[in-house]
Amino acid sequence: MVLTDTGQATARSVRGMSLESRRCEAHDDLASDPGRELDPSTSQSLLQAEAQDEPPGPSKPLQSSPPPDPTSFVTWGICWRHPVLLLCLFAGSLLVAMGHHMFYQSLHQKPVDSTIQQVWAIRIGTGLAFVYKSGLVAILSMVNTQQIWVTLRRKFITLQGIDNMFMLMNDPTALFNRHLWARAKTLILLACVAWLVPLIAIITPATLSVKASVKPQVMPSSVATVDLANATSWGTFAGAGRVERAGSEISRLFHTVASSGSYLPSSAPFPNASYDLSFWAPSYKCVNLSEAVAQSNSLTPSASYNYSTLQSGWDAEMKPVNGQSYAAVAPGFKSNALFIWSGPAAYVNSMNDRPVYANAELVCQLYNTSYEVNMRFDNGIQSITPRSIRYLHLQDWDEGTGSNSALDKKPAIAASYITYLLFQDFLVGKLTIGVSGGLSVTGTSLMKTGLAGCAEIKDTVTTSQGILGFNPGICRNKTLGRAIEDLSSNFTYSLMAAAYNLGRSNTTVPVTISAPRNFYSYDKSTLLTAYLASLSVVLLWMGIGAFALWSNGITSNTSFSAILLTTRNADLDALAQGHCLGADPLPDEIAGVKLRFGRLTRGEPASHAGFGVRGTVTAVEKGDKLL
Repeated sequence: MVLTDTGQATARSVRGMSLESRRCEAHDDLASDPGRELDPSTSQSLLQAEAQDEPPGPSKPLQSSPPPDPTSFVTWGICWRHPVLLLCLFAGSLLVAMGHHMFYQSLHQKPVDSTIQQVWAIRIGTGLAFVYKSGLVAILSMVNTQQIWVTLRRKFITLQGIDNMFMLMNDPTALFNRHLWARAKTLILLACVAWLVPLIAIITPATLSVKASVKPQVMPSSVATVDLANATSWGTFAGAGRVERAGSEISRLFHTVASSGSYLPSSAPFPNASYDLSFWAPSYKCVNLSEAVAQSNSLTPSASYNYSTLQSGWDAEMKPVNGQSYAAVAPGFKSNALFIWSGPAAYVNSMNDRPVYANAELVCQLYNTSYEVNMRFDNGIQSITPRSIRYLHLQDWDEGTGSNSALDKKPAIAASYITYLLFQDFLVGKLTIGVSGGLSVTGTSLMKTGLAGCAEIKDTVTTSQGILGFNPGICRNKTLGRAIEDLSSNFTYSLMAAAYNLGRSNTTVPVTISAPRNFYSYDKSTLLTAYLASLSVVLLWMGIGAFALWSNGITSNTSFSAILLTTRNADLDALAQGHCLGADPLPDEIAGVKLRFGRLTRGEPASHAGFGVRGTVTAVEKGDKLL
């Protein structure tokens, strides 16, 4: 019995040594010629020798898990998780692209309020582009895996080429394997696309930029306006507080406006801004005598003035004087009114004591006036455009009411009365041409202002010697009446001047700001083109991947278990002799060995599938019975 057991053990040992020696011979042949493939008869004999090896007996050690059932076959079928994950990745990438577009669109033409806001806009855009890129690369990697196994089933690839196939998605040097360019063009093209996809993470975030431009922006701001609340302090006072005359500060303001021919600028809320402003103030309106008579000619006689009509009052107040070319009076019988006459040096008609010819006969009266103006600042330079100036009604007060306005704490009447005193002091007086042609100025200050250029004045004071010459361009609005009204409006506007603290206060209004600012600018076409192009390319590759998945008949991967289960081949065991560590780089003596995944030919109706050399494998068809 002992001899029998010893003989059996010796036989097993001899058979094992014989099999091992034959494997070594096959390995030596492969090592001496890397391009050589095993002879089919040699491979078959090796397989048969392995098949004849003794099955496990009682003397063999127990395995950690039971051996597989030798009659069980592989299961064909595609796991649902792979296509679902593929579709989810594509849908997620599409949603990220849409979100990126909508986020940038929401910022387009919006002002950049702070550096932090700009930084976070860039961070969010870059993050969305990175997530999008990651999704596409993941899709292409999954397609690449299926395409690898399709290629390995159809073609013999060198061992080094197979290594590079598995490294295409993470090692760019694998693209330079010449064998893959000849045998796996689809994989090379797919890998090139995968390596170019990350460029999207550079292109799309850069479609949002910041540009400086001048664009209107409405912002509530505090601006100067006309406020007559402190008008009771504009005058100088006598007695118990009666207004005697206009104060020095308001007088300086008035004469500055009159001599400059324009308003004094107010403070600009912003260098480039515009806004509408509404306020009221007393203003003078001038009409021809005939128009004033037609409007209201009747008067109520008083103890001091026994005039029943405006015309009779005019005739009494405006007494002609020989040589007189201009005269202005403040009639006591009509509060706040000014009578102005101008014409050639007067020739008196003895029949009615009136000049036979006049250039102007004006009645100027003070009105409560509503102003609606547009204030505009261009680089800090102010311009005022009246939108509406409405003369509401005549001022209704007498001399006593006006002089006591400060005492009675009536700022509106005080503003009107002091305005009347200013215009009275400025306009009332006479211009007379002497017999020698010289000009005599009595009272009035208008010859020191642009009003002297108005035709009603200029044409009447020009002497035969031509010593006086006035540019008509300095008369605003061309006529004397319009020029007086313009002076009144400019005086009102100047109450808002920052240099004076008179009728100025602040109010909050919507201000349109046109200052240069930084705005987001979104290049929509570039972002959408990049995303649509990449999605279209990836969708095409998904179709190729779906076809590869269908061709494989199973869901393949590149995990360790997949490599373990597909490399069970005695020929590969012989090939691995002396190289079991799997060190990189691959030794030259085995790098050129060509392998293919298929059915390992052993002569049985149902055989094992795995990698094998030429002559030992045949094509695997979907649905084949494989152990």
